[in-house]
Amino acid sequence: MTLAEFLENSNKQTIEPLPEGKASTIGELYLKLIENKLPTRETITRWNDLLLEYVQQADAIFFIRRYASASNKQWDLIRRGFITEYSSGLKYVFCDNYFAHYFYLMALKNFVPTLDEFNRLIQARLFPYGFMRTSAEKPYQAYPKGKAVNINKSGWKLAHLYSVNQNDYTFNYRQQSKNLFPRGNQLDWKIQGQNNYPSRRIEGAHAEELREIAIAHFLRLVHPINYFLVPKTKLSNIDIGENPFLISFMRDVILREYENVFVAYENIIMAKQMDAGDSSGFKFNLEYGFHLKDAKPANLGSGVIKGNNQLKRSNTTNFDLSDFDLSIIQAYLIDGKSYRTIERTILKMPSESRGGGFAAKGILNSYGIEGRHKGILANNNFKELISNNSGILQQVLIKLQDYISNLPAPASVCVPAQR
Repeated sequence: MTLAEFLENSNKQTIEPLPEGKASTIGELYLKLIENKLPTRETITRWNDLLLEYVQQADAIFFIRRYASASNKQWDLIRRGFITEYSSGLKYVFCDNYFAHYFYLMALKNFVPTLDEFNRLIQARLFPYGFMRTSAEKPYQAYPKGKAVNINKSGWKLAHLYSVNQNDYTFNYRQQSKNLFPRGNQLDWKIQGQNNYPSRRIEGAHAEELREIAIAHFLRLVHPINYFLVPKTKLSNIDIGENPFLISFMRDVILREYENVFVAYENIIMAKQMDAGDSSGFKFNLEYGFHLKDAKPANLGSGVIKGNNQLKRSNTTNFDLSDFDLSIIQAYLIDGKSYRTIERTILKMPSESRGGGFAAKGILNSYGIEGRHKGILANNNFKELISNNSGILQQVLIKLQDYISNLPAPASVCVPAQR
């Protein structure tokens, strides 16, 4: 099968659907779900060789995952399939995250094209940027919309080790990205010279530096070594794919398997040193499966946590809740501490002032506790909240009340008697 044929039939490629199940540790989640959804060593190695050779070509065209959505349906702000050409020769195409789905699907199916056909399809502007499009984008697109990929439909989310558009680069990517890859105006894209497709021309200053950043971004986006599958967010009670403990665990797995290949990859993608702490003590109550597709997030109304589908997902009311988890719940519901503060003071792990907090959030979410519940027990209104809830959250509140009542009283301060 050629690369063109594979992409044309991507919507017909089946992926084993997400099973029903539970996990309470990172290791258990890995063994149950993640391990058997990783591409083979041979496939990853072949993709690595192909991509590293591709990015070193002077005429390589890179794909940049930016401007794939817009608020308030401002479709004229979306840039999927738009190509930018610099006077230095650098070229890049804006795309959405579904572009990465094509690469992971190929890796899962052990399909690796030749460098020649990979080149030809991209240079001929036949490689799809994704499989969604608005009417506002179509007149300015140089690259086509493709067929769907069944990763999400099968219940999976494509999670990554190193983000494409966040601050885990060796420089402040989020602050600089708008200048590195400017959105521009739609009318910047027009027919240039002898071309038969619209493009934007930019006189490129610091072209070599920008090229290195474009390569780093592109390889984060397309290299299958950077991805793994977890339950789709709407089909699980925790967005576990964003958890720093899981990401750190997966980096260790990939590093052990690929050693020098992965170290070289981290260098070329300008990866910031990853340090999420020891995941061995991280416990959670993850439940996943298609039976959760109609569950709704917890609501907060009139100062009371309302019971709903999410809080009733677990049929088990007799569950173990460690003093460690209870101290986290106390810090959030009673003391009103932030996710980041809990990570630094209780979990004893580094937590960035911006972008941190995912580990603490994951623990709290596993008990049906959401951001809107922060500080809700500051007035010690246990009785009201317990009576207004059911299921796992009610049990958590009961156990928390018992935990608080059994804590040793603070030492009293002796004031010397006045003579």
